[in-house]
Amino acid sequence: MSLGQPRPLLTLRLALASFKQVHGPNTEVRLLYEVKGGQFQGSDLKGHIMPVMGDWVSVVGADVSMDVRVCLRTDEGENILMSYDRISGLDRRVKAAVADNPDFVAARRYFGVSPRMETSSPRLQWLAQTNLVGIGIRDEEDQVYLLFDADQLAGSGAG
Repeated sequence: MSLGQPRPLLTLRLALASFKQVHGPNTEVRLLYEVKGGQFQGSDLKGHIMPVMGDWVSVVGADVSMDVRVCLRTDEGENILMSYDRISGLDRRVKAAVADNPDFVAARRYFGVSPRMETSSPRLQWLAQTNLVGIGIRDEEDQVYLLFDADQLAGSGAG
């Protein structure tokens, strides 16, 4: 990223197992991904992804939706549940924030997310109250997320 670009609040890398395909009513196809683990890091947080959560993708015609629930455990032992249940279009501010990252630009397999964070840790309540937006990219083996504080993006003039 260039010097003037906002930095991600959190970067997550999830290791996914191969998907299981289930056919639903009509033309619906569900792709069920097992999250095998992974890591996350931010300026104030670092830890690993628990291998007990999942990523459920539903495809009906050209429409794609997701139901993702992932448990993060900090190096201090605190648990955070990250979830989102849809794919949103990429906000121009998020596009601008990752425009200098060649991995994201070259892959062209990215999507916007608006995850929610939940935790019982008093130290991490700020995270549960932060309006997060981000970008997800699927590479050959992993799912990678760059998550930003939407209020900081709005104030940075990105986009």
